[in-house]
Amino acid sequence: KNQELSTPMRLITLKLLTCIIETYSTDQIPTSQKIHSAGGKLASIVTYSKLFHSLKECLSNAITSNTWDAVFILELFSCARNLLALPISDGKITNESTKRKTLLSWACTSSKSTTDLDVDSEHPAYIFEFSRWLIACGKLLQNQSTTGALRDFITRVDIREGRERYTLENAVSNNVEIRQISSSFQTLAKLEKVLSFGRAKRVHSSNPYAKNFSNALLGDKTLVSKGSLRAIEEFSNYFAGHTT
Repeated sequence: KNQELSTPMRLITLKLLTCIIETYSTDQIPTSQKIHSAGGKLASIVTYSKLFHSLKECLSNAITSNTWDAVFILELFSCARNLLALPISDGKITNESTKRKTLLSWACTSSKSTTDLDVDSEHPAYIFEFSRWLIACGKLLQNQSTTGALRDFITRVDIREGRERYTLENAVSNNVEIRQISSSFQTLAKLEKVLSFGRAKRVHSSNPYAKNFSNALLGDKTLVSKGSLRAIEEFSNYFAGHTT
């Protein structure tokens, strides 16, 4: 959450996290060589939800400070998808034991129940809502005008109080993704309060000529690339394929 963290360092951190996730996901490494909790889980659900919270804050800060690019988007969406694909086990042996349960499939079912894995519903609900939030962000980040609307909204959430934080401007009130962002922000904020997740201080663009990011020029910045578009699509498809 260090606001002085440079973009290259952010990319290195995301790649390192992705590498760790892939290591724990692979079947080539024996289970006995992986670190487990006393209950037999790879990590506590608190760890998972905090990781997703960190990704949310990382992306939000990158957008409001205008420090993101196509490579950053590719790495963040790839990291989030790999995290959702982590295999988990509830320690029960069933006839379907050969079917591996993932963090996403667990979050989908557990967010509707407080008994699964003996974990309160807030953590899986947070993971599920974060995924919906990230999908909407991915759609808005694909062109300059909607990216500007996204940045303006995140900035509004940061500087306003009460219900005004989530009020949509008339110009974007009919945008499906912006409405989803508003809904998800409200849900995540409530869950973060219950889970005692702190919010990082936002870094906003200091360009005195860009009063409204929607009308500001991005210069030579590449909004998206084939790789980042593919990462956004793969995340959306993975979520849709495991929640329907």
